[in-house]
Amino acid sequence: MIHFRLRLVAKPLNIDSEDVISFTMMRPEPISVELRRLADAELGEHYRKGDVLCTTALQKMPTRKISLWVAKPEGPLPAGFSDFTHEAHHALSDAAVHALKLWRWRMGYPTEPNPVRFLKSFEWSANRNDWTPIPNVFKLNISFDFPIRKNPKVTEDIVNSLKSLSLDNTQEPLGHELFQEAWSQRDDNPRSSLVMGIAAAETGVKHLISTLVPAAAWLVEEIPSPPLVQILEKYVPSLPARLPINGKVLPPPDWLMKIITKGVQLRNKIVHGHQTELKSDSLREILVAVRDLLYLYDLYAGHDWAVQYLSVRMVSSLRNEA
Repeated sequence: MIHFRLRLVAKPLNIDSEDVISFTMMRPEPISVELRRLADAELGEHYRKGDVLCTTALQKMPTRKISLWVAKPEGPLPAGFSDFTHEAHHALSDAAVHALKLWRWRMGYPTEPNPVRFLKSFEWSANRNDWTPIPNVFKLNISFDFPIRKNPKVTEDIVNSLKSLSLDNTQEPLGHELFQEAWSQRDDNPRSSLVMGIAAAETGVKHLISTLVPAAAWLVEEIPSPPLVQILEKYVPSLPARLPINGKVLPPPDWLMKIITKGVQLRNKIVHGHQTELKSDSLREILVAVRDLLYLYDLYAGHDWAVQYLSVRMVSSLRNEA
């Protein structure tokens, strides 16, 4: 077997100690992942305080020619070695990005859409002790601060939860990814931010329906769906939620529905080319409401930890209505 290791530096992810967080991702082969906050002494010119070292590793069975060359690595690279390492690099970089996004989602932490700062190294080894840099490092093919009540500390429960999500091959829902993009654009491109934010809410509710009612997945994805507000008010309460609230599947509170309705109306004006005044306070209010929706979806999908990322107002409203 040949061992491959990829190390990259990620942007801060609210990892509050230098202890290593280890887990495994199945993609489809097992890939080990380690996350560790970089010590201040490790920070270089292009780093930022809080940056994280993400290490992914796997082992692959080589062809006979590659295996013979690895036993005695002299002369030119054997045929197929470049493709062999490229496959390993693709698997490791893909796993690294998904691991970072999974952690970001689980921690409810604000980051830019792309969690990666830069590639640090890509290496191979025959024994996991002596590592050799891959001659042609491939480019990471990645096309990638919102309000939270309090950044949670990294606890054993959180790490165990992350391990469980990764073993189930769970990924950060697309709705959350779209929201990250929307939030990052709110100052420079407010109209694009609004359009992306409403798209996140729509994508998220479709994902929730597909998760809870698999038989409806094709209809949800392939045919035009009813307006978002109608789905939230009429259809969501009928879903077989995995974690109902005091035995009830509640629709979003009235105050949130008013904000989402305003957001949908503004989005429709923008995409149809109408001149639209979009104030920063109004945009922020809509995006915060979308974020509440996304974590309510997560709660109904069975992620009990999602409740800690709901706004105080949202939690209070749900408690009163339940």
